[in-house]
Amino acid sequence: MTARNHNQQQQVHHTKNMRITLARYRKTTKQYGIYLTFLLIACWSHASTLLLIETYRQHEARFSDSTKKKN
Repeated sequence: MTARNHNQQQQVHHTKNMRITLARYRKTTKQYGIYLTFLLIACWSHASTLLLIETYRQHEARFSDSTKKKN
């Protein structure tokens, strides 16, 4: 085997390994992306629920104050 053939074989193996590595990387980043998206949605919905509850409490407090003042 000449040095040229050996280099070509090494290049082929390197390219193949890079393709496999890239495929694995894409798969894991896709999984992490999905996971982070769900996490973000969960945090956002939790925060908006808390905000809604707080707004409701403030509104209820104002309403009860105004009814107490009238009586």
